[in-house]
Amino acid sequence: MIEHITEALETQCAKCSEKHKEGIRKVVKFLAENKKDLWNELTLKYDPNGVYVKNYEDLFKN
Repeated sequence: MIEHITEALETQCAKCSEKHKEGIRKVVKFLAENKKDLWNELTLKYDPNGVYVKNYEDLFKN
């Protein structure tokens, strides 16, 4: 599973279907807005340098 998360982050979910991308948008937006502690924990684990979060900033604007 970790490999899938890493790959999705690195490729901006290139292999994901539109349905998967929409689900990811909902989850990411929910975590970032409602579960800040968990979101921060996840970003520290999977994106400690903040490289990938910048690629997904548009998710937070919608």
